[in-house]
Amino acid sequence: VPAPDTSLVIATDSCDSNPIKAFVSDVSDGQACPETITRTYSATDSCGNVGFCTQIITVNDTIPPVITCPANITVSNDPGLCSAVVTFSASATDNCPGVTIICDPPSDTVFPVGTTLVTCTATDACGNVASCTFNVTVIDTDGSCDPVKTCIALTQTNRADDGSLLPGDQHTPQGAHERVYIVHEAGSSQIGGFDFLIAYDASALAFTGASEGNVYSDYEWEFFTFRFGSSGNCSGGCPSGKLRVLGIANQSDGGHVPLTYTLQAGDTLACLDFLVSNDRTLECQFIPIRFCWLDCGDNVLSDKTGDTLSISCDVFDYQGTGSLGPEGNRADITDLNAVFPTFFGAPSADCEVSGGPGKPSTERKVNYKNGGIKIACADSIDARGDLNLNGLSNEIADAVLYTKYFINGISAFTIAPQGQIAASDVNADGLPLTVADLVYLIRVIVGDALPVPKLAHNSLSVEFDYAGGVFSTSHALGAALFVFDGQAEIDLLQSQVELTIGYREGRTYALIAPSMESRSIGEYIQVGELIATDAPLLSIEASDYDGAMVETLSRVVMPGEFKLHQNYPNPFNPSTKFSFELPVQTAYTLSVFNVSGQLVAKFSGVGVGPVEVEWNAASVASGIYFYKLSAGKFTSTRKALLLK
Repeated sequence: VPAPDTSLVIATDSCDSNPIKAFVSDVSDGQACPETITRTYSATDSCGNVGFCTQIITVNDTIPPVITCPANITVSNDPGLCSAVVTFSASATDNCPGVTIICDPPSDTVFPVGTTLVTCTATDACGNVASCTFNVTVIDTDGSCDPVKTCIALTQTNRADDGSLLPGDQHTPQGAHERVYIVHEAGSSQIGGFDFLIAYDASALAFTGASEGNVYSDYEWEFFTFRFGSSGNCSGGCPSGKLRVLGIANQSDGGHVPLTYTLQAGDTLACLDFLVSNDRTLECQFIPIRFCWLDCGDNVLSDKTGDTLSISCDVFDYQGTGSLGPEGNRADITDLNAVFPTFFGAPSADCEVSGGPGKPSTERKVNYKNGGIKIACADSIDARGDLNLNGLSNEIADAVLYTKYFINGISAFTIAPQGQIAASDVNADGLPLTVADLVYLIRVIVGDALPVPKLAHNSLSVEFDYAGGVFSTSHALGAALFVFDGQAEIDLLQSQVELTIGYREGRTYALIAPSMESRSIGEYIQVGELIATDAPLLSIEASDYDGAMVETLSRVVMPGEFKLHQNYPNPFNPSTKFSFELPVQTAYTLSVFNVSGQLVAKFSGVGVGPVEVEWNAASVASGIYFYKLSAGKFTSTRKALLLK
């Protein structure tokens, strides 16, 4: 607060040419900074008259804060990663309170291997600014993140749709799909193409397809393909599942060129989709997915020009105990003296070659990090019967959602599909998403059964007879799900149960189950006629009254005419099924042609009744295909769409 300054105050008066001037008061606005003060002066003349005036004084702090950064920080990279999470803080003092400190990059974020400059800025309420800097250095302790080398990793846990790393850990429920990404983690070399051979346990994982990584959309890379069961010199110790993934940045087929050949950390080359087995002996286990070598052409990178081939340098395998799952806790398993087939890298004796004087040699410049999938423990994800994941198991909303699933398919699960699938095994028989689970859920809701007793599979075989357009059952049942080809018209012939019908992907799904009010066995499916329809039957699934699955047998009368059905699924990738009907024993040929009229697949045989053949189109390109059935004098052609 400034001292009174009466020299700034001038008073004139007719009574007295020299009135008395006085400083009266200062009144602050109470703000710390900037502060506004209202100063009042008075003048009194010899006649006793008093006059007042005011003065506004603004006091502004122009002194910046004093900010203190931490000393330079040096840490080791997180196990198996080319980065580390670093925590730090800066402090500041100031005459003017209300200081805000912002650091870039901020604390508690992921810092890559190498040295990163951090700048912290302090700003007070008066707008004064001060800053300081320090270095965060992350040391590559395992040698896998050398910037001279390229690091390629198989990563599954904690990945968003774009492949970016998310916090936390993840376990995959059985019966669910999981994505595994091939990720470029480190390296500054230009990459013109890649050829990876991936091994997995086919008894635990079923590979269902691969898609392009972000380098194709972001950098406009041009060629991508994959194939199952890659062949090679594999006489012993061969993995049960093999997959080859191949990509080329520039096909040199025109004026277009990729935007860049130099990838950033975290760029994805491919996304692999696996279906996790429902075998409950596998629960709680870690299923490795590894790079493997059958010859020197496996797991290699080409440079931009195609002159130089980069082979493996080091191979790191997940040890199964890291808190980040396959993302961390890897150990070096490299053995360059190994022989094919091997998981330990390209053997020196075979793969360290030179084309001769003046010609390029293979270069050991690629580190490979294996990954895998952690299978969830069945009881650890969500309570059985809590399909809507609201924390309340075996309530009416769960039953409504379960019924919706049987009609609409997996699209009915919109909250967290993997968790909802895990919660669907209501009867604890190890098989999720069955009508047996729905039956048991209804029984629990109405008070007819206790939640989650362990049930054995039912060895009962139930026959469904079909004659005169009517399906009959040989045994009383809890529920049944019929699947028919096309859009079927169905009549329910029993009054104590309910029929729910849905149509999707060219098929009709008919669920026969007790109503929510059912409380006795008499209100479930009874022996005798059940439904009437003339639609072609594709499958039947049924459960008994206790909520256990039963074996179903269907005795269907022979079709009255030749007929070729639409393939299913359609569109498909990479497999689809062709079904047709033969009213008499007939030699048949089913041929598949591309749009150019070239024959790409052929199936022949002799059959009668419903016949189904499966076509795996993994070796052909996406597009429209035509399939033609020839049986005796009958011919019919339909169209199928392959989308990879």
